[in-house]
Amino acid sequence: MKNLISAKAMTLANQLRRYEKLSMSDALRYAWSVVKKETSAILLTFETTAKKVCKRLVYSDWSKFVTVKGTGRPTKPGQRLFADVAKLECGLPSIISTYTILSIA
Repeated sequence: MKNLISAKAMTLANQLRRYEKLSMSDALRYAWSVVKKETSAILLTFETTAKKVCKRLVYSDWSKFVTVKGTGRPTKPGQRLFADVAKLECGLPSIISTYTILSIA
């Protein structure tokens, strides 16, 4: 359990460094505060359409973070949507999608 929380914090810290240009110390401090309070966040490992393996801290209930207008854009067969925690924390458009999920923790 503790290793999973550490993995979530490290993954989120690395994403925050990419989006916000934070030092590793600041990113880890912020990531730990988010991971401790957000127990519904899951660690997702997936393969992109370019066959690159990625890890993201996400919320599976993405609909809480975006307002669908009209009928919304239909998802393709096999496509799954998630809300990226780091993008939400940085105020960026946060919905990501994947077809190939390698693991969910």
